[in-house]
Amino acid sequence: MTKTQPLIETLGLTKHFPISGRGLPIGRKRIVRAVEDVSLRIAPGETLGLVGESGCGKSTFGRMLVRLIDSTSGSILFDGVDLARLSARDLRQYRRKVQIIFQDPFNSLDPQKTVGASLLEPLNVFRLGTPAERREKAAALLDQVRLPVTALNRYPHEFSGGQRQRICIARALMLDPKFIMCDEVVSALDVSVQAQVINQLKDLQAALGLTYLFVSHDLGVVRHMSHRVAVMYLGRIIEIGKKEEIYDAPGHPYTKALLAAVPIADPRRRREFTSLEGEVPSPVNPPSGCRFRTRCPLAQDICARVEPELTAVGTDHAVACHLVQSDT
Repeated sequence: MTKTQPLIETLGLTKHFPISGRGLPIGRKRIVRAVEDVSLRIAPGETLGLVGESGCGKSTFGRMLVRLIDSTSGSILFDGVDLARLSARDLRQYRRKVQIIFQDPFNSLDPQKTVGASLLEPLNVFRLGTPAERREKAAALLDQVRLPVTALNRYPHEFSGGQRQRICIARALMLDPKFIMCDEVVSALDVSVQAQVINQLKDLQAALGLTYLFVSHDLGVVRHMSHRVAVMYLGRIIEIGKKEEIYDAPGHPYTKALLAAVPIADPRRRREFTSLEGEVPSPVNPPSGCRFRTRCPLAQDICARVEPELTAVGTDHAVACHLVQSDT
């Protein structure tokens, strides 16, 4: 959808996790369909927000992009190069270009290591620079995320949650990456601190030309952070487009329900609230046809028989819904 050459592109990316256990019949295999046939593009310097309910496959998709987990099928292209064709040596270099910031800033830092040791570890692994140059870079990045150089000799437990997340951001930048997967990076922080971290990420993106995949269930934060937004349900992208179109003119009933659940700051304003009814289906045995049909108040017969494809409904806006397709 993006006209410029994408930094990252996925083609039919899929991830299935096999289930093992005593309760399964002999010879019968079951799988969790965490991510199914996802094809999308992320342009250089862009932030793509990925939203959806917990367990829909957002983090799994992001972790495949940074190769923390391998895909079951499909392709990942980085700067037009298929990662499956990279040698072990080239794949090691790819890992320098992509990084991840985890949700919990405390558990993602080794409590037995000083901040300096955690920041220097990526440079030590790749043997970049002299010891003095490595420490100088760590100090410069701490300054860039607005922490004092004295933090290098302190331990994670000596910092607040927001400060620890700034340390994790600095660590992600140590290898000068092009792409960062932000996995619920502010969900564990106080609201006042969330704004500071989000603004910090935006400033770093402008200064360094970074590209983000911003995974979150907080649609308010995603709106402030993203250029485009993709909505995921049970492992599939059901709507994607510019954030203005997603928030101002959502096409999919699921997207509308998510937006209707966002709290309004002004208590005098009223709007119709469309709550989601029923439980999220199991990714082990997802519904036939449209996966959202079991909770959709507008579902029709065709929704159970045919799975809708992402169909363009505007400039850089696509929706996977039979009702939308019939109107276009």
